[in-house]
Amino acid sequence: MSLTSFLKNRDVEERFLSEFPKPRFELAGELLAPPRSKRYSLVGTAFDYLIRFHLKHKHPRAVECRWIAYGALRFLGMESDEREFVEIDREGRFDPAPTEYVPKSGYKKVFHKAENILAEAQARYSHFLHSGQLNDALIKSSIQLAQLDLIFRSRYVDGTLGRVYKEDIEDLKQLMAVMNLTLLEARRTCILNPGFGASGFVGGADADIVIDNALIEIKTTMHLRLNRRHFNQLIGYYVLSRIGGISSFPSRQKIHELGIYYARHGKLYTFPVETVVDEKRWPSFIRWFKKRAAERLRKGIHFNYK
Repeated sequence: MSLTSFLKNRDVEERFLSEFPKPRFELAGELLAPPRSKRYSLVGTAFDYLIRFHLKHKHPRAVECRWIAYGALRFLGMESDEREFVEIDREGRFDPAPTEYVPKSGYKKVFHKAENILAEAQARYSHFLHSGQLNDALIKSSIQLAQLDLIFRSRYVDGTLGRVYKEDIEDLKQLMAVMNLTLLEARRTCILNPGFGASGFVGGADADIVIDNALIEIKTTMHLRLNRRHFNQLIGYYVLSRIGGISSFPSRQKIHELGIYYARHGKLYTFPVETVVDEKRWPSFIRWFKKRAAERLRKGIHFNYK
């Protein structure tokens, strides 16, 4: 189970619909980067990596949580020193592989391919942090990292790991060409791919970025609109943050805004939390949320992310 699958339950959808009214959406803009392939989800996840890479280059002190792609090694192997999230140290250095793994007998070939992909991606990423120059090699690695994400999240392995298509590289290039990082300028806090202390309530969850007091998701949708599914996802993250906090987010700070960066339009939409959350109803909702999530977990559904 994950936050996404939890939110798909009919009664959960109905409760979110009754509790949280969608804010007015008045953002307008052109589709600047139309898709080049139909591998929408894969390209979207790869772009998540690339935009976080750029944010880390722009904000060297940004807190970087462990790549979800490393979770594929956990699925493909037997871990000896497992830790959920590993952040950069005080000097700003990222610890890419703090856990030792031994491949399961049935996955040895895929396991070693995943190890090579991760090592190559880390080397290319480190070079990018010093040079700031994006190249096809790093874009290729971002796609392969997205493939590893899928293995971890879906618990399924096929023969496509490592395969990269030219049209996906071109799609990511045009997304980077229209990227507007000035919209994601951090004054104090920048957390990349943060987790939640209460993610266990829903079997796992990780967001895209936290910029100061705003939690922002990255979407590569062609449609410049706030649909209910994306809105519920943002609210779900906010609920988890209120219950158990956000990894590396200062306890004295609060999330005041939620938003979506529409990558194919180069637009950022945010709204104040106070416009959609009724604090008088909040305690009752949280009691329901915890109870409903616990019922779901008791069915024995495996843990996952997003």
